[in-house]
Amino acid sequence: MLRKTLAHLAPLGILALLPLGCGQPEPPTPQGPPEPVALRAALHTVPLAEALRETPLDTRTDGVWLVRGPDGASPSGSTTRGDRRRLLKMEGEAAPVALGEVVLDAAGPSGPVGAMPVAGAVPRAAPVMRPVRRGGGGTAGGFSGPAPVATPGVPLKAGSTDDNAEYEAYLEFLATWFDKPGVADRARDVDVRDRRYVTVLDRQGRPVPAAVVTFIDETGDRVAWQGRTFGDGRMMFFPNAIVGDAPDVWRVEVRHSGVLTEVRYAGAGDVHIGIPTEVEAPESVALDVCFVIDTTGSMGDEIERIKSTLLGVTERLKGLAVEFELRYGAVLYRDLTDAYVTKRHPFTGDIEAFAKALRGVRAAGGGDMPESMNQGLAEAVGRMQWREGAAKLCFLVADAPPQMNYKGDVSYDVSMRSALEKGIRIHSVAASGLDAFGSLVMRQVAQFTGGQFLFIEYGANVAASGAAHGVHGAKKSNNLDDIIFERIQDEIAGWGRAPSLDLAAIQLAAPIQE
Repeated sequence: MLRKTLAHLAPLGILALLPLGCGQPEPPTPQGPPEPVALRAALHTVPLAEALRETPLDTRTDGVWLVRGPDGASPSGSTTRGDRRRLLKMEGEAAPVALGEVVLDAAGPSGPVGAMPVAGAVPRAAPVMRPVRRGGGGTAGGFSGPAPVATPGVPLKAGSTDDNAEYEAYLEFLATWFDKPGVADRARDVDVRDRRYVTVLDRQGRPVPAAVVTFIDETGDRVAWQGRTFGDGRMMFFPNAIVGDAPDVWRVEVRHSGVLTEVRYAGAGDVHIGIPTEVEAPESVALDVCFVIDTTGSMGDEIERIKSTLLGVTERLKGLAVEFELRYGAVLYRDLTDAYVTKRHPFTGDIEAFAKALRGVRAAGGGDMPESMNQGLAEAVGRMQWREGAAKLCFLVADAPPQMNYKGDVSYDVSMRSALEKGIRIHSVAASGLDAFGSLVMRQVAQFTGGQFLFIEYGANVAASGAAHGVHGAKKSNNLDDIIFERIQDEIAGWGRAPSLDLAAIQLAAPIQE
């Protein structure tokens, strides 16, 4: 129970919750009831990259941390890159660089696909700017100047938007991207235009969380799509994102608690599927929360501020009416020429030790603009031991887009498809300086997995900050700690507890009678 887990916890931070070791081994994943037939293999497994850009990756331990990086990487976290880019960070913690604006590097001005304009971007008066070197300490090979200074005790303001709730606005945003030259080399065009919701209900009309839903193309005898329902009994299905032609009629299997239900679905609109058993809301919800954090040099300000501003979030969870069993985990990432590519902390229920561990995280390394976000997501989705049947949340915090040209890498779209299959909801948190491609990728990851896109405001109002990331639909502004607390609270408060639906008003898919 959370109240037992946090009984001796002083006000700590969730991302004061950012790493060093916990002394507790990861508990084994509970085994659920046997399935009536063998569960079909996941469609989008996340492979472990043995090498990036033909550079072998060595795996080693650092306390309870599992560290992956080039063999013999410098422990100092410094980088050997000569051509470093400089982000423009504004004096007075102003807004991030807007979509379409240029970024300065050693070779001169450049920008996303020739600094492509984005319609509707909010114009701003010319700000006072200073270049801030991406990378570790020292002056070699980069700009020497004062580092950003965190303001202790001052909460971070942030905006948030739900691209699935503002779906048409999100599709308009995507439509401005993938017909441009060069975009295919820096982002993945995953077609989400034909989104469907699948809702699984028990015989009382209550939502069924953690049900495994599989779409089968009987004409081709293949599994085409698979996912798990979230706490409200829903999962998303994107027919246009399936490789190959979609059939006119799908066979849909739903598995939950050892019971198999099968229906046929003609593929038009959303679908409601009823299972023949009753599923009561659990007395205690298992909750796994993983933080995926860019820890390169330019994130130093954000990491320190996040540690400070999120103090007390974990303590606030103790006051929730719902009992839950909480575990935290983390994946840090940098890049190929840094001290590590990824550093993974396994899930643990020892929240106090985890908070102490995360307080020790430091920003260093980096160099060119993109970082190994792909590897960070692959580690979080594919290597963390998520509990079966748990509520699964991931917070991705970054200020740079992913590297997309590493041979042997696992692209972010593979990880987000796998996350949907496992029922992992990813909320993206955009730090200052995130460029246009970073905004695109982080919004794609959040939307596809049912999460929200959060963006730190840094002095600008929510409208200007949102416009800098291409967000023109509905958005909210709050302290970042409040937003993250609300996302966690909503996930567990609604776990199988949404109001019962009127089955008479819902057309359930007819079960297959064999």
